[in-house]
Amino acid sequence: MTLSLWLVRIDPDSGSVLEAEPIEGDAGIVGTEDSRGTLWSNPAVVALGAHRLAGLGDGSLLVGPALIPDVRSECARVLANAGEVARAGGLSEDYVVLRVRNVVRALDAAEVRGMGVLVE
Repeated sequence: MTLSLWLVRIDPDSGSVLEAEPIEGDAGIVGTEDSRGTLWSNPAVVALGAHRLAGLGDGSLLVGPALIPDVRSECARVLANAGEVARAGGLSEDYVVLRVRNVVRALDAAEVRGMGVLVE
């Protein structure tokens, strides 16, 4: 099973997802179930203070429009330390960069459209 990216419209009152649009192809994949621990919640990611991303270790991540800058900042920290993150998780640096860049692209697309992002 893969962790996938969705562009979502979020109800501002309830915080629930009103509409979800999958991001197709490899651009919509942020890893496999194993990557919950090897990438997203590995000790290097946690040490970088990427707590929202680290939450993917045991759940999904819903990023409303107001949180896009914070999650983008977490992604930038992970990308700047991709080698360390890769070593901590037993992954290739290319894998880390590819998956994190997918999240950044989804955040960018959501911001332009006034939407949010769901990773699950």
